[in-house]
Amino acid sequence: MDYLILDDISIDIVTDVAENPSSDISLFPNPASTMLTINSPEKIKHIKVINLLGSVVFEQGIFTNSLQLNISDYTKGIYFVVVTTEKQNFTRKIQIVK
Repeated sequence: MDYLILDDISIDIVTDVAENPSSDISLFPNPASTMLTINSPEKIKHIKVINLLGSVVFEQGIFTNSLQLNISDYTKGIYFVVVTTEKQNFTRKIQIVK
């Protein structure tokens, strides 16, 4: 009988998303209940909203500097908003309350 022994295992757990304080992208209000406004000085190319389970609950390609997202049908909790501009990606944590 063959055995496999694992040694020197490393597990990294992500407990927070680092915010990029130098970016001018704004999401408000946070916490939010019905509408979320996203503003950027650069054109936003893509928006994705991900719940804590990793499921994408909203995804849309756009080309604008400002967007209002209707979140009234989302369940309360923590979500991550991934904003893609022409230059880079930004991830912001938002809380939805009811």
